[in-house]
Amino acid sequence: MEASVSFALHNNDNTVINFSPIVASAAVVGCFVLGLSSIAGDNFVMPKSSGQPSYCLMANNTRVWRARDEKDMVFYSSIEATSLPSLQDNINRLNEISLLKDNWNDNGASSFPHSFLNEVRNLIENLYFQPNIFPTARDSIQFEYEKENGDYLELELFLDNRIKVFSYTHTGKSDTKFIEQKFINDIIMEFYG
Repeated sequence: MEASVSFALHNNDNTVINFSPIVASAAVVGCFVLGLSSIAGDNFVMPKSSGQPSYCLMANNTRVWRARDEKDMVFYSSIEATSLPSLQDNINRLNEISLLKDNWNDNGASSFPHSFLNEVRNLIENLYFQPNIFPTARDSIQFEYEKENGDYLELELFLDNRIKVFSYTHTGKSDTKFIEQKFINDIIMEFYG
């Protein structure tokens, strides 16, 4: 996996416009100048006019930078992240998973329906940060995120549309809950925020 920073503009109607790395660099500056809400991984996300403090996130595949504008004061911080795959890496990974046959783990695991993998692909195309993706023997696809400090986030997407979230912090605190799909980016932003 090579180090890169690339961005795509996601409108509220989920239209995606890809930017080249040169334009992406300009987008980083634009994020700070225009107060856009986030740049993260392969995404450049327009802010919602909620009156809340604005955030600008930018990530390559090893580090996440954050700027927060709160009442005309800008705060910068940096978060070390383990290697983050690109969207294309994850599309390739899902293509590999689609080739798995029944009993792919030599312990009776079922293959994954193409309709389910298409849903997962649509989901990853709209994530702020790309996860590491793994098939499980529980009829689910697992998304994993990990920071260098040991914080860990896992989202498990089941065939029956359930989404289980497990998180663990370097301080030993853990949490498990089920969420609706529309909250996935919120959970990821909270993890990196």
